[in-house]
Amino acid sequence: MSNRITAIQVVSRDRSGVYATAAREGAPQARQVADRWHLLKNIGDEPERMMYRHMPLIRLVVRELSLKKSPEPEISVPVASLRRPERLKQQTRKKRHQHWTEVMALHNKGCSFREISRITGLSRVTVSRWVRSGTFPEMSTRPPKRGLLDPWREWLKEQRESGNYNASRIWREMVAQGGDRQ
Repeated sequence: MSNRITAIQVVSRDRSGVYATAAREGAPQARQVADRWHLLKNIGDEPERMMYRHMPLIRLVVRELSLKKSPEPEISVPVASLRRPERLKQQTRKKRHQHWTEVMALHNKGCSFREISRITGLSRVTVSRWVRSGTFPEMSTRPPKRGLLDPWREWLKEQRESGNYNASRIWREMVAQGGDRQ
């Protein structure tokens, strides 16, 4: 008895060889096509692949255009056009400042830390810390973490500038150089 199904005309599958074999054996007359997800993935990945292929030319054109361009006058950047992280940081600071102002006003009216905490929704520890400090507590910024590639930054920049965009080759060269810079 044969397990072949002759009514199937098209088999939609992913890239796996196992599925290809099963489709070939189960419905040899059927045409095998990529499934919708893989088609969309291929279409989405193609612009990125094209950009990498033509990156040296793109950089050359950008460099040429930037040399010809006359300097533009400085323009003040409105808050709406700031990048999202900076905008979020400003919004968070503004909200904290409003909370701090409210805490200080309630404290000046004679409210206890517990009452202020209940009214504002802030913890008693935060309320007491803010009141005792007497000044608005700016958020401290942490120094950026040291990344694994930090020791390699200059070398990687040289590789990019020399036209070496092959990640596998770069990795092999890093390993050959010791792979562990401190």
